[in-house]
Amino acid sequence: MSLEGDLQALGLPKVLQSLTAQRSSGILTVQGEDDIVAVSLLNGAVVAADALNQTVEEGLGEVFNRQNLILPEDFAAAVRDHQGGGSGSLGDLLVDRGLVSRDELLNALRQQTYLLMLQVLTWSQGEFKFYGGDEISFEEGFVPLSVEELLIRSIDDLGGSGGLAGPVPDTGAAYRRVPQRRPAQVLGRDGDGSGDGVWISAEQEALMLKVSAQTSAATLASELNLGRYQAEFALYNLLRHDLIEHLGAPKTSEMPLDLQQVELDPEPLRAEIFTPPEPGEEDLGPIAQTRSAPATDVIQRWVGPVLAIVCAGWLALAFLQHQTSVLLPFPWQENQRSTLERSLRQSLYLKLDRAAKTYFLVEVHYPSSFDELVKLGLISTVDQRDQAGGDLAYSTDDVTYRIVPQVDGHGSLEQSTTEAITGDFLLDPQFLRTPSSNVQPLYLLD
Repeated sequence: MSLEGDLQALGLPKVLQSLTAQRSSGILTVQGEDDIVAVSLLNGAVVAADALNQTVEEGLGEVFNRQNLILPEDFAAAVRDHQGGGSGSLGDLLVDRGLVSRDELLNALRQQTYLLMLQVLTWSQGEFKFYGGDEISFEEGFVPLSVEELLIRSIDDLGGSGGLAGPVPDTGAAYRRVPQRRPAQVLGRDGDGSGDGVWISAEQEALMLKVSAQTSAATLASELNLGRYQAEFALYNLLRHDLIEHLGAPKTSEMPLDLQQVELDPEPLRAEIFTPPEPGEEDLGPIAQTRSAPATDVIQRWVGPVLAIVCAGWLALAFLQHQTSVLLPFPWQENQRSTLERSLRQSLYLKLDRAAKTYFLVEVHYPSSFDELVKLGLISTVDQRDQAGGDLAYSTDDVTYRIVPQVDGHGSLEQSTTEAITGDFLLDPQFLRTPSSNVQPLYLLD
């Protein structure tokens, strides 16, 4: 996203979401019709906000008055003394005089920051500009105000006038994915949110991929280490873009123990009952005195476990041969799948290069095939296949090697890599060889 722009064209909520997705630190200035506000962000969260036409004293005084923490005359006296040349901040002066505790002061500062941000969210016209930097000034001990908390709370407090409208989602309900008309793009990974299309954060994508009719969103958010406001805003954004839909209460097969009806199979019970032997069966011993379960029951008991083992083996084999396709199987995940394949391929090439150079240090030439690296334990047989499922073709002329992945039975030169010892101070014998020179040396005498 551009670091400056027009609020009418982009909107402050989208600007804040992009900054928090990239964990940006710096000052965001927002200029409206009647005021200019500077918002301090640390790792994508708001830690301070100051207005040109509204002092901190005025904002704190309003909060203290609402909360009935300090008498107006006591607060006014502290402000006069502070403006008269008192050392330290106004907050320190209030704490030193025992008018408020440190925790009460920090809570009041946080509320004052939130109220000021609510005013900025109502601005429909104006300009913004972001100045990046890590030198951010804010009150020590201040609990950062996350963008998710700010936007979710603004839905109720502003009633839609802050750019976001609609109810806050229920995290106790279950949700399911909706077939996407176009793929969602992830802020930070696929861009900065300045382009057209649907933009979500990485946390929102993770929650979208896990939603199911059997589990509540709160349970999934806990598994993903998402806080309350992160989970609520993730659901809100996914619902707003029609990426998921609300299902209501989770559909679970679990029932309270006193409501369960246990059906007992009478056949196994009869197998434990002793029956007198029939005439002529006395010499057969206990074999004829017990009744075993029918063969069909035994088969039925083993069908489920056997099928589970077969499916698990098939999934494991598929994951080893086509990891990216198993992790990202859907057509709309093509961009994410390509990015993941490229990253895994680069990591594999780096591992193979280290193994080949280690071999060169011992044998003074590159290996003739991957098998030689496998024999020495430098790589495994799995490393001879590309992460997309294709074999890797390897060729060498002792001082240079080339790896070409096979795609649909053909070598992909675009995805290939070539390495040589030229310029490598560990492997290239020419690296330390200095050229001869006929220039006479110059001697300096003291």
